[in-house]
This record gives sequence, structure tokens and C-alpha cells, in this order.
Amino acid sequence: MHVYYPHVDRDTLEKRIQGVWLALTSRGITDMKEPPLGAALSNSSTGSLQEALESIQKNGQSIEFVQEATWEDVDHKQKVLAELDKLLDRHIIIASSTSFIPWTLLVTHCTHKHRIMIGHPAIPHTMAFMEIYGTHPEWVQHCKEWYTSVSFDVVVMTGSIPGHVFNSFLSLNMQHGHKLVRDGVCSPADVNKTMRYLARGIYGSHTFLSLPIVIGGDRGMKGGMELFYRIKRDAVFLILFSAMKEKAPLVPDFVARPVSKVLGRIIVKLFLPEPAEESIRATTLLEKELTENGTLPPQVAMGQRSVKFYEKLPMELGRDEFALPKSFEEACNNI
Repeated sequence: MHVYYPHVDRDTLEKRIQGVWLALTSRGITDMKEPPLGAALSNSSTGSLQEALESIQKNGQSIEFVQEATWEDVDHKQKVLAELDKLLDRHIIIASSTSFIPWTLLVTHCTHKHRIMIGHPAIPHTMAFMEIYGTHPEWVQHCKEWYTSVSFDVVVMTGSIPGHVFNSFLSLNMQHGHKLVRDGVCSPADVNKTMRYLARGIYGSHTFLSLPIVIGGDRGMKGGMELFYRIKRDAVFLILFSAMKEKAPLVPDFVARPVSKVLGRIIVKLFLPEPAEESIRATTLLEKELTENGTLPPQVAMGQRSVKFYEKLPMELGRDEFALPKSFEEACNNI
């Protein structure tokens, strides 16, 4: 295994891998007690992507499969996938971990489009969900078998839409949860409790208030809230852009793209308001508890808590590891 990630230094990348390794071993993905950092990071954060690939081949090692996991941005994903498509032999599968971008937009600048797959693991160090999509039936089956062999529950999509399966469900639930709080239907604590029972395997491990902390990466809740807003904005943009390209294929990209982005921002601003302040305060308190007042990185704290969660499945009443801190409940009662 080789990792190429030029946006952080080697020490930072090593810490991130070590932080999630316990969760991976607990799930049975690997029986190695420690990550093979020497081999895994030999081409990390140095040189260009082309140099990294050439280095692997010069060492006599073959490249059989590539998992692209760069950040969720349409233009950036298109650029990285096009470069991989140009550099790698056409028989090598390239799977993108995109969480929202439909396949038709991912492959815009690729020559060998059929070997580009969607291979989206939903928070892979703590969950076993994987959704895949491709246009080559044999390679779709190959990816399904490979992901299954490393302990993923695989959903094979036969169509590609913005958000795929997982995040199209997730976005609707998150948006409606914020609406319930904002409209005074119930409290953030009650939304948390409800979502826990909606799907114990998903929302039991990553509930309404802890989801922003999980997806926020090293930035925790703040990064998660910003990502939710960007995903909402980009979701509307992708829907508009896809519809425009389908209904008016002669409209050039340099016209369709900015028009869709401007309309997307307007629609989000008018119809998809920001989360209620009460939700943000509750999530902030939860993050402080999980990270022990900031002494643990958010991803490490969530990873450790998730390991405990998997150890005690099925979840029992009154044993909610992600219940709101008592300090928040007390603060609500004193208002």
C-alpha cells in the first residue's frame, strides 16, 4: 500500500493513520497491530503525482488499484482523475471517494471513462458502508468483491445522482433535523434521540450533533458546519448544472457553470437557512466533552468512542455513548 498526499507533512499524516488504526483492527480490516508506515508512506507528501507513481514502479512494484480520496471539489476532482487517467495503464481501476459529485461530472476530462469508478466509503475508519458505481460490469463486480473482502457492506448503484445513496439520505435527515429545532417542534436533544432510533448502526454511532464533529476532520465542529453549508450549496449547484447540461447540451460549460453556481447560492440562502444557534451550542458542548476540552484531536476522540460503540452492539436503552452532556441539559432547564 502506498499513500500520496502532498498537502500535509509526513508526521501529520502518520498521526492521522495511527489515530484510526485501532478502529480498523477492531473491525477486522487488518490483523496488523501497527500500521506499516515505512512502506505505506514511502511516496507521501513529496514530489508530484507522476513522480510518486514512477517511484513505485521503479521499485519493482505494480499498481493494481487506485483509491482517490482528495477533497470534495468538482474542479479539483476532475483535474486529479484526469491526471491519473493519463498516467496509469488503462487496465487499472481508479475509484473516487467522492461523497456528492455524480459520475458524469467526475469523468468530464478523462479519456478512459469506463475505468473510473465511484467508490465512496462513508467515514471508513468507523463505519462499514461502501457505495460504488461504474459503467463496466466486470469491474463493478471486481470492486464489489474487493471492498467486501476488507469488511465493507457494499451498495452497488445502477445510476448516479448528486449525493449518491448515503449522502442523499443523510442530507435530508440533517436538514429536517435543523428545521425541527428552528421551528420549535422539539429540542436538539429530542432530535438526537429520534435519529438514534432511526438507524442504530449509523446514527447510533454518529448522531445528529456528533456528525459535524466527525466530518469536520481536524477542525472538528467548525469545519463540519462549514462543510455542511458547502455541500448544501454545491448540491444545488450540481443539480442545476446537471439539469442544464441535460436539457440544453449546447450551452457551453463556461456559461452553465457560473449561472448554476450563482443560482445555487441564492437558493441556499433563501430556502436552506443556517442551523439554529441552539444546535450549534449543543454540538460545541458535546465536542468539548468528547475531546476532553480540546486535549484530544476531534477525529481521534470520535474514533476511540466508535471503537467502544462497536464493542457493545446491539445498543441498549440508556447506554447512549453520544448523549448530550449533562451541563447542556442543566443549562436548558435553567433558561
